Amino acid sequence: MLERHAWMFSEGFGRLTEAKHLAATFGMHGNEPPEPGIRSLAKDGSFRLRQALILADMGVLIPSLDRLDVAIGGQGAMPLMNLSQAIMHTLSGIRDHLSSEYFFHLDQSDVPLYLTQEPFGSDVTRKFPKATEDIAEAAKSLALQRPTAAVFHLMRVMELALRALAKKLKVTTIDPNVESWNKITDHVNKAINGLPAKTTPEQSRKTKFGAVSAHLNSVRIAWRNEVMHPKQSYSREEAHTIFNAVRAFMIDLAALR
Repeated sequence: MLERHAWMFSEGFGRLTEAKHLAATFGMHGNEPPEPGIRSLAKDGSFRLRQALILADMGVLIPSLDRLDVAIGGQGAMPLMNLSQAIMHTLSGIRDHLSSEYFFHLDQSDVPLYLTQEPFGSDVTRKFPKATEDIAEAAKSLALQRPTAAVFHLMRVMELALRALAKKLKVTTIDPNVESWNKITDHVNKAINGLPAKTTPEQSRKTKFGAVSAHLNSVRIAWRNEVMHPKQSYSREEAHTIFNAVRAFMIDLAALR
C-alpha cells in the first residue's frame, strides 16, 4: 500500500471508531457535547478515510461517506445515537469491500527504489536518456521482489553503456551480445592501457577510465555468469549486488568526457 497511504486508512478507521463509541455513550443519555467534539472527530475521520479511498482507487465507496458526512453535520445531522449506528454501518461496508482488495507491501528498505525518479542519479539520466526507463524498471522490479526481471533490465542498460564506453575508447571489437565478460573487460583494459598519459589532463582522463574499468570488473563478478545474458533466475541478494555494481559503473561512465 505504498502509494495508497495506508496510514490514512488506519487514522480514518481509528477516528471514526472512536467517534462511534463516544456517540453511543453520550447519545444513550441524550447529551450533546460541545464542539469541537464527537462530530468534529467523526468529520476528520471521514475526511482521512475519503483520501485513502481515493488514493486506493476505491471511489465506489465515496457515496457512503457523502451520506455519513450529512449525518455528521449537514442539514440531515442525526442525533448521536443514530450517528453511532450510521458510522458503524459505513465502516462495516468499507471493511467488507476491503476484504476483496489486494495490496502489495514493500519492505521499508525498498521504498526508495520504488519511489526514486532517478535511481542512478541525474548525471546518468542526462548522459544516457535511452537507459532511463530500464534503470527505473530495474529499481522497481527490485522493490517488488522480482530480482530476475531487475537483472534483465540491467542487461539492457549494460548493453547501451558498453557501446558508449567502446565508442569513447574507439574500440570496435566489443559485442556485448556474443562476447564473454572476460573478453569484454580484456578489450576495455587493453584500450585503456593504450591511452596517452604524458600530460596531467591525459593522466587524469586515464585514471578515470581506470575507475570505470574497475567498476566494470565488479559488474562482471556480480553477474555470476560467463556472458552478459542473465542466468535463469537470481536471488534478491544477487540482484541487489548487480544493481549496485551497475550503478557505480554508470555513475563513473557518465562522468567521463
